[in-house]
Amino acid sequence: QNVAALEGLMNAVRDVGGTVRLRNGAFRFSQDQCRSGSADLRSDILTLAAQPYGRNFGDIIGTVTCEDGAVVVDLESQSDTGDTLDVLARAELSGTSEVNAEMKTNDAELALVLGQLQFRNEDGVWRYSTIRGL
Repeated sequence: QNVAALEGLMNAVRDVGGTVRLRNGAFRFSQDQCRSGSADLRSDILTLAAQPYGRNFGDIIGTVTCEDGAVVVDLESQSDTGDTLDVLARAELSGTSEVNAEMKTNDAELALVLGQLQFRNEDGVWRYSTIRGL
């Protein structure tokens, strides 16, 4: 799937482009819940976003699963200098969603970019959190 076509992402994220790939997956949904399923997820969006800044991040990799009726996405990536990104997202079929991301870095330039993307520095860890649809 083309990242630019994914609704619900911040425009700054969609503008980067790239792809999201699901593999080895199968899901079962009812009218209002994710009943069962899992898949592997991989995206090159962070790799592409980091290039203009001279940074080398690997693909974002992780899983998509069903938990308590919701679709849960658990992702991670790491740069060649040890910066790490962890993302945990949860979406209910009712439209409610929550995204939490943590970036650990000692890079001042990367910190500046994170601040522009609405991340907050909390004790040396850059955090982003949003809830929609409540």
